[in-house]
Amino acid sequence: YQHAARPQTFAIVERLHANVERFLQIEASVLDNIKTSQREHYGILEQVESGNADRAAQLLKEHIEVDAHKAIAAMTDSY
Repeated sequence: YQHAARPQTFAIVERLHANVERFLQIEASVLDNIKTSQREHYGILEQVESGNADRAAQLLKEHIEVDAHKAIAAMTDSY
């Protein structure tokens, strides 16, 4: 967004990233899934670089949904 000359959008994304980062760290430590997550990220990136936006979007959706369900389950089990 910065390179697209969208300073307000960039500022919003920066704030979101700063707030989300702490939750990502907690998720990574609770779920102990850093290697799996990195492998999924590389798969998504590979699809983007190949120009397969639909497949990249599908992999991203699956990645977010699976991790969200795991995180919710882990938090629910701990309370």
